[in-house]
Amino acid sequence: LLAGLQLPGLAEVVATSVLDPIAESVLFSGFLFSQLRRAQWRVPTALVVSALIFGLAHLDGAEFTLAGYAYRALLGLGADLLWHQLRLFVPGLLAVAAGGLLFTWLFHRWGNLWPAIALHAAINFWWTVSGERGMVDRWSGTTLTATGAAHAIAMTIAIVATLRWTKRPTL
Repeated sequence: LLAGLQLPGLAEVVATSVLDPIAESVLFSGFLFSQLRRAQWRVPTALVVSALIFGLAHLDGAEFTLAGYAYRALLGLGADLLWHQLRLFVPGLLAVAAGGLLFTWLFHRWGNLWPAIALHAAINFWWTVSGERGMVDRWSGTTLTATGAAHAIAMTIAIVATLRWTKRPTL
């Protein structure tokens, strides 16, 4: 289970596993989702919009690559390359957005950012120590990794615990 784990520096672990989850939870769940709700958006719509923006914020520069391919396609210089890049890009975007959706749903159900921060910290910690950092690398393969198994277990525990120990908030 621990084969292939890397030993990152303490600063990297603290930044990715503590600071990032706190900052991103405050921004995307605590602020964005809450503002959408204050503006009378329904919970499902506010969850999806904040999750998609969370996903877009994690593109790691892919938006610039896609913009270049889109420009070339508009000029008639290879629309097939754009579609190929989109096939690589969209699954990663949706997977990261699904994580953002789960984090914001946890915030909504618990009425507190800490459960979302804890899950986000666990996920980021496994990515940091495993070396699985590239979006395409994370989502394009079909091999089950220790990191993927750890994420699935953590997410399942978070969902089950949330459904078991929280009251259903009003939509």
